[in-house]
Amino acid sequence: MPRRPGRVPSYCLHKHSGQAVVRIGGHDKHLGRFGSPESYEQYERAIAEWRTHCVQSSGSSQEAPATNGSASLTTSGLILDCWEFARTYYVKDGQPTKELACMKEALRPLRRLYGQPRRILLGPRAQQILEPFLNRDPKAYLFSPREADAWWRNKRRTQRRTPMTPSQARRRRKANPKRAKRDRYDTRTYRQAITYRCSYNMMFRRYAD
Repeated sequence: MPRRPGRVPSYCLHKHSGQAVVRIGGHDKHLGRFGSPESYEQYERAIAEWRTHCVQSSGSSQEAPATNGSASLTTSGLILDCWEFARTYYVKDGQPTKELACMKEALRPLRRLYGQPRRILLGPRAQQILEPFLNRDPKAYLFSPREADAWWRNKRRTQRRTPMTPSQARRRRKANPKRAKRDRYDTRTYRQAITYRCSYNMMFRRYAD
């Protein structure tokens, strides 16, 4: 049954994987672990993008004028313009009304999601770890599941202690596997890879002790 126009897609649980999911345009978008703050943040971002797409599709969107002499209107500039307008509009008897506080709370998630670029400073140890991965095309992805899988298989092969049996030597990998390794990670697979590695290290330390 088609979705009624104007109805906001719901935040749902994908029971098989335990992931939060939202269906937009007939496609499921996974948001992370159900109930986690990260999944709600991804849901807010997906709904904001969905609303923007709906406005553009309806033909009601217009090119925003430039402000402050800039060539284009940025998200931060739009938030600043809205706030400056609200400070002068939502005033009664010389005092700000409660609508001004509501406007501030409404602009806060927009500024958090789109207004400020996220910058993470890397220390000397992190730079040393990343240095071997920087010898590639600047437009290419830094980490690749396909490369990681090939490196892991080669490491297991070189560290093998028992000789390979004839049946193992005759094995060939499938040319077109159902779940082939991709050339890049997404948010979910990054989280899975980090969780797996941390669990592996904890288990190794436990047996070593």
